[in-house]
Amino acid sequence: MAEFRVTGLWQKLYYGVGLPALGLGAKLASRKDGKIEKAVSGRREPRSMSLSTASPRLWFHTSSLGEFEQAKPVIEALGKRYPSQAVWVSFFSPSGLEHSRNYEHAEDIFYLPLLRKDVRKAFEIIHPHAVIVVKVDLWPGLIWEARSRDIPTILIDATLSPNSKRNLRSIRPIQRSYYSCLSKVIAVAEPDAGRLRDLCGPNVPIKVGGDSKFDRVWQRANDAKSSGKLDDLLNEIPGPILVAGSTYEQEEDLLADAFSRLGDKGRKLSLVVVPHEPTANRLRHSQDLFGKAGWDIRRFSELSPGDSWEIMLLDTVGVLAECYRHADFGLVGGSFRAKVHNVLEPAVFGKPIVVGPFCENSPEAVEMIKEGSMLQADNGVALASVFSEWLDHPQDAISIGVKAKNYLENRLGASEIIADALQITLGHAD
Repeated sequence: MAEFRVTGLWQKLYYGVGLPALGLGAKLASRKDGKIEKAVSGRREPRSMSLSTASPRLWFHTSSLGEFEQAKPVIEALGKRYPSQAVWVSFFSPSGLEHSRNYEHAEDIFYLPLLRKDVRKAFEIIHPHAVIVVKVDLWPGLIWEARSRDIPTILIDATLSPNSKRNLRSIRPIQRSYYSCLSKVIAVAEPDAGRLRDLCGPNVPIKVGGDSKFDRVWQRANDAKSSGKLDDLLNEIPGPILVAGSTYEQEEDLLADAFSRLGDKGRKLSLVVVPHEPTANRLRHSQDLFGKAGWDIRRFSELSPGDSWEIMLLDTVGVLAECYRHADFGLVGGSFRAKVHNVLEPAVFGKPIVVGPFCENSPEAVEMIKEGSMLQADNGVALASVFSEWLDHPQDAISIGVKAKNYLENRLGASEIIADALQITLGHAD
């Protein structure tokens, strides 16, 4: 009874104070941020299926595109067990939703409802047998409503880093009010499981299941198809290719510095620069930066097979994996700015990778650096040294790439483990 009273208090504060404040802040921020404006104006309830007898009916919630990619192999593994299943997917981030609308295994993809009446309406439309949240994006209203309807809620691919604000004792009471309502937690690794046990309390079963992102990266690499023109352009290059993926200006500035230090040796490398967001301003910065340094930089859209180039600037999206497939060396962006992007994308192809100093957001990057399956450089001087070493001793580079691929392969299989655990929960779905 005491726990119920505490939860009731937090519900009143959440719905009466927290959500109205969040809504006001979002409306103000949406005036300057297009992504936030989409999230505010585009929210709608999920659509149902007419005359459906699907079972089980599953509601997956993901924060953004990365978490949805992790969910895909789990959804598909469950689909083999339950051929008549129906899946709905909610997103918090507009960027994730916009890139995922055509996913063939989902009945509908929609923004997560936040207001209590909208959450209840979503449950009435979907009638889920389970709510499955991927990684970290637990919203109290969603969990409380599921609990009130006796619908299992499972947190999968769950992580909790030592530095997370979720570890703060000052906010533990409100977190416990909804984390303790979970039916099951499947953590990525034992350190995460230990911290989550402390957060959830003694009544929530927690097991270690691994991380389905490894399965998804492996799946995408094996399903990737030739991209035609890009394939032709990169196949023509006789020497080594360096792919700098998901770059920001910081990486490109340091790449330019590194190449200037390499001198003629640097001209043995063909560089493919893939900006994180190929906007007009970003492309102009890249072209001016390398062009002024005397490099023959050409945009992908302007090239034809047989054209010469030293640096190719990717002014399209969706082809980074294909670039890594052709690469001899890889640099992963974000790591010289604030947060490294996906280091598994080049690793799955067995490519030697170099990153910058900002990798703490990625447990796999930290582990790979520690075990020597990926290198780290702090500045242009260090980058030039790495590239020079790889050019002089290509077998050493190949060895690092083999270690990177082995790291990924040794962590495959989490999707099946998670699906097995979910099947136990869903065994009596009807």
